[in-house]
Parts: sequence; structure tokens; C-alpha cells
Amino acid sequence: MLRFGIKNLRRLVSVDPVEIKPITILVGRNSSGKSSFLRALPLIRQTLMKRTSSPILWYGDFVDFGSFEGAVSGNDIDQSISFLFGLDRMTVQLRGPYGYAARVGRQLENIRLETRISALVEPNAPSSDNVKTYISALSISFDGGIYAIELDGAGELSKLTVNGKDVRSLFVDHEIYLSSDAVFPSLEVLPKDRAGELAYAERHYVAKAVARIIKPHLNKLVKDAALQEYSATILSLREFNRQNIRRIGQQATSQSFKRLLVDLSEGDANKIYEELRLCYLANWLPETVQRLSRILQEVIQSTLYIGPARARSERYYRYQDLSVSEIDPDGENFAMFLNSLAYSEQESLSSWIERLFNYRISVVQSPGHLSINLVEGARSTNIVDTGYGVSQILPVLGQIWWAKNKSRRIRTRRSLASSSMIAIEQPELHLHPAHQALLADALVDQVPASDDEEPVNFLVETHSETLVNRLGELISEGQLLPENVQVLIFQPSKDNDQQTDVSIARFGEKGELINWPFGFFQPAE
Repeated sequence: MLRFGIKNLRRLVSVDPVEIKPITILVGRNSSGKSSFLRALPLIRQTLMKRTSSPILWYGDFVDFGSFEGAVSGNDIDQSISFLFGLDRMTVQLRGPYGYAARVGRQLENIRLETRISALVEPNAPSSDNVKTYISALSISFDGGIYAIELDGAGELSKLTVNGKDVRSLFVDHEIYLSSDAVFPSLEVLPKDRAGELAYAERHYVAKAVARIIKPHLNKLVKDAALQEYSATILSLREFNRQNIRRIGQQATSQSFKRLLVDLSEGDANKIYEELRLCYLANWLPETVQRLSRILQEVIQSTLYIGPARARSERYYRYQDLSVSEIDPDGENFAMFLNSLAYSEQESLSSWIERLFNYRISVVQSPGHLSINLVEGARSTNIVDTGYGVSQILPVLGQIWWAKNKSRRIRTRRSLASSSMIAIEQPELHLHPAHQALLADALVDQVPASDDEEPVNFLVETHSETLVNRLGELISEGQLLPENVQVLIFQPSKDNDQQTDVSIARFGEKGELINWPFGFFQPAE
């Protein structure tokens, strides 16, 4: 389950990571920050899609935040913008020699990542381009550990701690590099010289530090090769705890090493135990950063987005021999998207729309052109000759349907992302309230009915009271589980009306809203 939060992005000064449910509705008055929250996801995605020299591409194909100065809260460039992510669990693996085979895997739980983006004013640069942004800090916390990394404006490592303790000295014969120009940075630990190459190959970066700790407690005649083996044994534990130490102690052949492990497992050498545990956690740092970055990159890169300003439908679309993999945020390429679908997929989408709205859609080809028709019974009508609201809702319905069907395609290849996500702004525009209610049915219909189906999570920013109420009705009818939906409420902070507080309203078993502010959809007095 993904969680997402923001600090210092426009009005959103501090939004703790919120769990993204299968259906997450965002409501609030105009300029309350709900669009900024939702658009942050396509903002990150458009960054990942381009080669950039800064962590965030503020203006791109999906959304436009202007610049760092325009996006940071209070337009104060001395502040930092942070993106926060959370995962329930993930598995991290130490690789074997030169990364070929997995040696050992470790399960982390309750993971939280915070990436902090800061600005640096370059006095000698042109005034229009004198603000450089970079990753100034990265923190990862999980059950049992906290990693904290800080960089200066030149991209040099200025801080590296594990559970609050500086661990840079543990990486003997290695240099540590963290990219400062990527929202999900990569961390490299590379050997300084040949002395560090073996440790690098085995991914035992802090082996020398471990050897230094345990050597005084071993037989004085122990050889370097054996000492290296003992260090590797400790660093290769699936989890550093007394039970696992006792287990490897039972298998140890060296009496002095066995005796040390017994003391550690029985709590008779607490200082050494804590020093070794720090080394163990530090050794997992590079793989933890890499794994978490890869997972979040894949989650964000698979996120679909449809904006509120959707293109007007055309009577004819010029045919282009292109394969369209998704619908544009403004829906302008919807006709080409339909034409790129396999016939079975077109039929599936059309049948799904008919079940909800009582009309089908078809793509009509003529020399050099395409057109979209609505089919009701025996009558086929060009989309331009139907109501404007119909032309506006079709790209939204196509995106909702594609979110689930796209994830089915993804399942055919190896994927780190455990779910597909779609962000939708104001899908109810130009729709009659009855059709706004049907949007809720469309969302619920695409929520997986069992754990065997690929998860799809919808983030929907809306002003539609009808849509929210319909979700409650579907819960009362047993078509939606209350734990699969939530409403994020964006309201001005009581302490500062230039900031926004975010609260969560949930539905009860009978579809009633819980923690809903009285008169929320009524005019302000």
C-alpha cells in the first residue's frame, strides 16, 4: 500500500503521508491545495520521463507548477519542498559477486522516504536562471532503523547517519555518492582502490569495520582470511538479532568466534552488539536506497493522469500511423488511443461504457481520417453531434478503464510496482448530476473484487456532492467496501488561512460519512 505526503508545496505546508486507497476522493474549496496534492504525482512522473539537470521538472507535458520559486510555500526559496512516500513492506537483497546472484534477502516494514529539494542562488548566472535546485536531504525510516543523508549545494555528501550516528567512517576504502539531481536518487558505494574491490564485489562494504570490532575478542592467531569470513557471516544475516546470532554461533567451527557469538546472543556483550548492529544496518544502506527508488519510480511511471481542461471533440481526426499507449491529460489523442487498441479491447471498453451509460462507442475509419461515433441501438451518431458533456466524459471513462486493463498488460512482465494508479481532476465537468453519480459506479466497477486481481487506485479531485453521496449509496448496497474508499478534505488552517489542513473522512458500514464537516458543500457565511 502506497502512502504519499508533501511539505511546503504552495499551501500544503505539512501533509503527512496519506494511504492511497482504491478510491481516494479529494474535496475542498477553490485554491485549497487539493489540485496541488493530486498534480504532484504527474509532476514527478513528467520529471522521470525526461533527462533533467534538476530533481523536478516544474513545467512539462502533464502539469505546470512554473518554477521552484512559484511552487514553494510563501514563495520563500529559503524553504525546502519535500515529497514523502510510504510503503507497508519491501524486500531488499544483497547481491552476490559483481551483482549476479542474490545472496540474502531482508524484509523491511513500515518504510517511509522523504526527499527534500532545496534551492541555491547562483549569483553569477543570468537572473532568469540563477536558482539551482538539488536534493539536499534524503531520509528513510523503517521498523528498526533510520537512514539520514544530507548533501551540500555542490552535491557533496555532508551527513550520513544510521539511527542518529555518523557511519561514514565505517565505509573503509570506499567512496559514497548520492545523485542530487533525481527525485528518487541513486546511491553508489564504490571502491577507492584495489583494497576495496573485494568488499565491493561481495557487497560487504563495511567488512573492515566489522573486523576491527570483533578482532580483539578472537584468538590472536586468527588469519585475515578467516576474519574476513567471520565479518561476511555477520553482514549476511537476514536480520541482525540475538536469535540469528545464536544460530550462526551453533554452526561456527572457530571456538573463539563461537564464544563471541554466544556472548552476543545472550546479552553479555551489549556494546559490541550495538556496534555490530550499526555496521549491519549501514551495510544495507546502498541496496535499500536503490531498491526503494526503483519501486517508487515504477509506481509513479505507471501513474495515469487526466486533467480538468479536456480538448473539444472533432468530427474527424487525421489518421497517424502511431501506437498510442495512453490517453493524454487533455484527452486530445483519445481517437488515436481507441484506434491503437486491439479489436477485443475496443469491444471490452465499448461494452463497459454501454453497461453504465447505455451507449457504445465505435471508431469509424475513412481514407486518412478517423471519427468517433456513439451507438445507441441501430443509430450511430458522430460524437460532435451529441451533447458536449458526452465528449468530455469519454476520455475520463477511457482512462478509468485503461488503468485496470493497462495493469493486466504490466502483469505479463516482471514488475516491482504492486498497483496501478490514476489521478483525475474534476471528471464531473459538464455532466448532469445523474451522470455524475454514474461516475462513482464506473470507479467502483474497476476496483478489484478480490486479491487475485491487480490493484488499481483512483485519486479523484471533485466538487461533486452527487459523486460523493453515490459512493455512500454503493456501500449501503454492498457494492463497495467502506475500507476501500476515503475522502480527503482540504480546508484553510485555523492557525493560518494561507495554509491548508488535510483531514480524512471515511464511510461507515451503512454508507454514512464519518468525520464529515457540517455544511461542507454549503456557501460560506
